[in-house]
Amino acid sequence: ATFDATVDQLYAALSEEDKADIKATMPGYHHHTIGRYLRNTWSMWEDTPLKRDFMSKTGLWGHGDDLSGSLMEALWAKVTGEQFDLDEHVQEYKDHWDSQGIDWGTGQPVKGAGLSGSGEEVV
Repeated sequence: ATFDATVDQLYAALSEEDKADIKATMPGYHHHTIGRYLRNTWSMWEDTPLKRDFMSKTGLWGHGDDLSGSLMEALWAKVTGEQFDLDEHVQEYKDHWDSQGIDWGTGQPVKGAGLSGSGEEVV
């Protein structure tokens, strides 16, 4: 399964009511509903073909929230007719992990970055 094929599969499964709901909200609104469902039922915390495709396209270490959030953003764009640029979108995640002292390519604390995401000193 590829990232793009997954977006297409999700889109095809939407009813007109689902599309109207997505159009009426921002993508992040669904993080704890549809996003959680995707993360848990599609094993986004595990090594899957979808996660590997996402990691190879983005260079990110494969955090389930990053993957589900990117899928939701891409789906929202498809439903609303907006453009979606995966590279531009994942830059937000890279910036987040940088600000937490986490290497966004490995998920490991960056030595010398000060505090890690857990608030512990990284030396």
